[in-house]
Amino acid sequence: MFFEPEFWVAVAFVILMGLFAYLGVHRTVLQTLDRRSERIKAELDDARRLKEEAAKVLAEYEARRASAEREAEDIIANARAEAERITGEAKAKIEDFVARRTKTAEGKRWPMSARPPPTPRSLPLPPSCRNR
Repeated sequence: MFFEPEFWVAVAFVILMGLFAYLGVHRTVLQTLDRRSERIKAELDDARRLKEEAAKVLAEYEARRASAEREAEDIIANARAEAERITGEAKAKIEDFVARRTKTAEGKRWPMSARPPPTPRSLPLPPSCRNR
């Protein structure tokens, strides 16, 4: 029994554990583990808080985007309505203009039996300008 290596390993282990207990190493190890667990818990709390803040910011930006999309759709719809209104007004003005011009042109027609008044080109040239 005293010559077995396992016996002496067990004796050394008991002596080492007794020395650690006397010096208070177990308290130091436990305090270190407790501090590490507290630090990890604080990091997890910070991560949870940051996740919640990110979710709030994301929801806010999604709401802004949806609002901007609705506003853009309203602007496009208003622009289309305005374009249709302007197109209708322009067509009406053109039709009115054409009708007035046609009426004016029909009123200025000469009767078939009468000759139109002479124009400067239809007048004869004076004798002084003929040979030039």
